[in-house]
Amino acid sequence: MSKDSILFELKEINRLMIKKIIYDTKKENPSPLSPVQVKIINYLLEHRKERVYQRDLENVLNIRRSTISGILQTMEKNNIIRRVEVAEDARIKQIILTEVALKKDKEMKKRFQEIEKIIRKKISKKDLETFLQVTTQIKENLKEGND
Repeated sequence: MSKDSILFELKEINRLMIKKIIYDTKKENPSPLSPVQVKIINYLLEHRKERVYQRDLENVLNIRRSTISGILQTMEKNNIIRRVEVAEDARIKQIILTEVALKKDKEMKKRFQEIEKIIRKKISKKDLETFLQVTTQIKENLKEGND
């Protein structure tokens, strides 16, 4: 892949963003959340008005039962989630976020805002508008034929 390739540039930007997020996170917190744990927290936040069970997370994240079980055990041990018995069926447990998770979510959002500021630094409004138009077109191009 040549350096003037859009694919190369997007891959490199993605790599640098992930590296920055991981570096900043480890600097502030020696045991940060894994990407899957972040996805679980986001899913639970988006569906907080609904009951969410382990099988829902298995399906949404496409993760095997044993894998998600281990992840949830770690999250429960770290006081990020609680598993609560459901009156209708003692075999299943509802997954609920704790205050610790809500605090971590606020920290992640703040960190992403800080990284957004770093990314936008020294980019003119006009260039930013052009970039966003180009990325929108790239997404549309990639969606064509995938419907």
